[in-house]
Amino acid sequence: MRAVDVLTEIYRLHSEGRTDAALDLIFTTIEADLKGRGGSMTNDLLVQVDVDRLDEDILVGLLIATYAARSLLKERPHFLERARGRLRLQLGEAVTISVLEDLT
Repeated sequence: MRAVDVLTEIYRLHSEGRTDAALDLIFTTIEADLKGRGGSMTNDLLVQVDVDRLDEDILVGLLIATYAARSLLKERPHFLERARGRLRLQLGEAVTISVLEDLT
């Protein structure tokens, strides 16, 4: 599956209020990509994701799903900074610092 296809489905599920289904898709897709392709699709996804279209549950889910492979995912630090900016707007500075404490 291509990153653009995964993101299209994540955006659709999110817009329908189906956060659990979106998170399931994130975790299963990223896990399969890391095992099968070494994270190439995941890197593409992290570059292409529009953080302004997602809420804190999905953004944190993406960070959790990619945390164990953070050293393999060259695009994760850039995504982390974009997600941090979005989370600050959604949650405020203090909560964002707390939420991201163990995910950086």
